[in-house]
Amino acid sequence: MSNCLTQQLDESARARGVNSADALMLSVAVLVGWNEQREQADGRAMFQALAGRLTGDGHGDALIAARDWLSDPGFSSQDWEFVEDGLSFLRREAGGPIDWNAEVAHCIHPDRRQAGAGPSLPLARSIARLLDLPLSDSVACLFPGAASIAWVLASERDVTLYADRDVAIVMALIARAACRLLRVRRENPIDGSFMPAFLTENPGEQPSPLGHFDHIVSVPPFGMRMQKGGTFEGHHIEHLAPLARRSFTALVPDGTLFREAKGETEFRSKWVTQYRATVLSLPAGMFWPATAISTSLLRLEPGSSSSVRMIDGRSMDKTSTGRVQENMIVQHLERFRSLRAEDTDRAADVPVAELAANSFSLLPDRYLKSANLAALEEALTRNPVVALADVANVERGKAPMPLREPDEDPPLTAMEIAPSDLIDGIVRSPRKQQAFDLKEKSRVEGATVRPGDILVSIKGNVGIVGMVDGVDAALAESMNDPWIISQSLAIIRLKPNPHISSSGVLNALLTAPWVREKLESMSGATTVRTLPISALRGLSLPLPTEEECGRAENQLVEIAAVRERIDEQQRNLAKLQERLWARLWQMPINSGDE
Repeated sequence: MSNCLTQQLDESARARGVNSADALMLSVAVLVGWNEQREQADGRAMFQALAGRLTGDGHGDALIAARDWLSDPGFSSQDWEFVEDGLSFLRREAGGPIDWNAEVAHCIHPDRRQAGAGPSLPLARSIARLLDLPLSDSVACLFPGAASIAWVLASERDVTLYADRDVAIVMALIARAACRLLRVRRENPIDGSFMPAFLTENPGEQPSPLGHFDHIVSVPPFGMRMQKGGTFEGHHIEHLAPLARRSFTALVPDGTLFREAKGETEFRSKWVTQYRATVLSLPAGMFWPATAISTSLLRLEPGSSSSVRMIDGRSMDKTSTGRVQENMIVQHLERFRSLRAEDTDRAADVPVAELAANSFSLLPDRYLKSANLAALEEALTRNPVVALADVANVERGKAPMPLREPDEDPPLTAMEIAPSDLIDGIVRSPRKQQAFDLKEKSRVEGATVRPGDILVSIKGNVGIVGMVDGVDAALAESMNDPWIISQSLAIIRLKPNPHISSSGVLNALLTAPWVREKLESMSGATTVRTLPISALRGLSLPLPTEEECGRAENQLVEIAAVRERIDEQQRNLAKLQERLWARLWQMPINSGDE
């Protein structure tokens, strides 16, 4: 039998048909009420007695919200039957002290939607060690995702948690029962209302209920947008970081740290110029089972600095999945206590000027270089260089919208090139045909490739490069079935310049193996790795001389001849294999002579 009493009550409530959104809160209330008055046999009387003992500081206090709910819960007869059966279960099965850590672990589990996205208790303990906050300082934790961190920190000090109503009531009741130093409030920390924070229309117009704390720790809801535009993650840092006297730390998705929308770039420029900033990238699995979410810790401290401390906490010696990965992360993060790296190669102070040149991207991967990239950077310092944008136009027009259910004879068709069609530096004939309405004609034309165009993957498997073959692409366009790029690709189109003589030479430069590693290092992701177009345009290339370009052109002719011989040998190999198989299986030979 599980040691978690809330879990057993919760499962019993849902099995009885209790609304899943109410089952957890109801189960916690039954357990806490019974724990305080174990002789009580009547559920209604128990709830009324518990409500009478709850006091708090104003309407925003979660214990006051719990009191109001317990005084007049509006339960159905089915709910009350569960309460009575729950009390019978506890009197029968629950002996000895209650493990409140186990109860909290169930309440914040990802399956419990009320808790929102947040780290598990073991990972919350690791984050607490990363933060290393003095016991004498005041601490506020923001949003339901920070509930586990607040619980861990409150084992040794007073902590205030701001969370939505249901999570606030659950955490307040358990904290009271466990005598935890955790105060819970249900106000929206942006404007003090009881509406979800991301629905705030005008951040900053209404005062935050926070006042000031020495330290503020935030795990905001991911992927939400403010009522009047912009991501919630950026807005909440902008408006709440000034309320932290000593440090503001947010666990944010990586997209917050590198997206190039104007508002987000401006936010980041303020963070690095108005605060002393530290960024620690975190391993995959911090929000297990949502392992695809890439996250980092951003710490802002009052003051100013000419650089930002970047720490690579993401790369691990070994990785796994599930609980094994969680245990490995816990051990791995021990190397970064107090946001310091034991391995000096994992950390660097990046000048603000360098950040500005990179659209204020705050991804550590962008600046902490491997041995290969360090050698590449050293080679570039010894020779003249040119930015890719100086020799080519880098384009990624708006993608045309394909028809979901096209007719047999759609108005427009095109062959869509995917990253998988870029093989060994060449764009092979695409296999996926898309159909479009006539109103998408301009977008189709904008996404159509030309002979000599170089394509690069900027989403998912970043950095795959290939050049469009002139004959095949021109033939496809003449037959009204042009080649177009998918949303995962960008077009690099050589423009007249005195440095690089042809698309072939540029393609040769870009298909060098270390270029892909460089492009990957400049990309980032919340869920899907993405290379910003500005980073691609700013890619530094060695500046070849006229003589070097000439030699390269001759070598490209040799390489093309070798490719043709290889293709011919592969065709011959395929014929020989077909004949062998046909004879062994006594099947007819479909091609070639005996």
